[in-house]
Amino acid sequence: MDHLYRTDAMLGAIRSLKRPKPWILETYFPLVQTEESEEIHFDVEIGKRKLAPFVAPTAQGVIVERNGFQTNTFRPAYIKQKTPLRPGAALRRAMGEQLGGGQLTAAQRQAANLAQTLYDHVDRITRRLNHMATEALVSGTVTVKGEGYAPHVVNFGRSSDLSIALTGVDKWDDEDADPIRDIEEAIELVHEIEGASIYRVTMDPVAWRLFKANRRVQAILDNRRAAGANTAEFGGLDLAKGAQFGGTFGSFEVWIYSEFYEDPDTGETKPVLPAGTVIGASDDMQGVRAFGAIHDEEAGIQALEFFPKSWVEKDPGVRFVMTQSAPLVVPTRPNASFCMTVI
Repeated sequence: MDHLYRTDAMLGAIRSLKRPKPWILETYFPLVQTEESEEIHFDVEIGKRKLAPFVAPTAQGVIVERNGFQTNTFRPAYIKQKTPLRPGAALRRAMGEQLGGGQLTAAQRQAANLAQTLYDHVDRITRRLNHMATEALVSGTVTVKGEGYAPHVVNFGRSSDLSIALTGVDKWDDEDADPIRDIEEAIELVHEIEGASIYRVTMDPVAWRLFKANRRVQAILDNRRAAGANTAEFGGLDLAKGAQFGGTFGSFEVWIYSEFYEDPDTGETKPVLPAGTVIGASDDMQGVRAFGAIHDEEAGIQALEFFPKSWVEKDPGVRFVMTQSAPLVVPTRPNASFCMTVI
């Protein structure tokens, strides 16, 4: 039985679990980087738009310097989740087990409790990563705070021009609003500032309802129907990613994302993507899930996505399971994204 609690066994269990697939994290931050230090580093090429200079064919060549790069350094947050596996829990009927005489032994229930604990730990860490990913795209920053950790804002340096708040008749609940123009202008602004192309935008359900009800959007759909195009313009739910495909409009496609989390400060249930929000990011943003070193000698002080460990307290007798992680999501090229508030 003790072999179940070895770190290598628990790591194997974590890898075999059906992991959550939050849309924003999976879509915009697909890369994983581990670094065996307290800080994580990213080299970003400094691109320029200089024209090649003209010279006379008999003149000497003009010296042109290569584009340089800058190294951005961030310190990741730290997570330590600890859960007791009390012996009494293994003596009680498990959820779904037959009443009056369970089929499972105490050892089997304890193994099931371990698996569920690991699942809960990984699920919560993944939710935290998805929340950080959303925050990074909405504000260009991530705020890290917690017990024993003074609030700290990680600013990725995105241009303030790419945090767009519509006003007046431009708001999407106004009949004169032009949502397609607004998105195309935001995409073009990203191209101007960073030279990146965006073909996918994600909306929360509120922004989506206003978008598809807009008369200009409806006119496009009517034209497609009149031309004999497939009338199923709006897509279905992608259960694997928790998002819904809305359709293709001009040069971009629309996805709708609806997910919630429990605010650790208030206990209130809130949407991950705030109401009336539209975000877009290029693949050139190179969103990364970065993991720093685990501050634990038993982990070999190495960088891992998750590091589970287990031990027994003698009196009272109880086993603890703890999962540690040092995560931070990083938009390597933050100006390859935008956020628009439409209400």
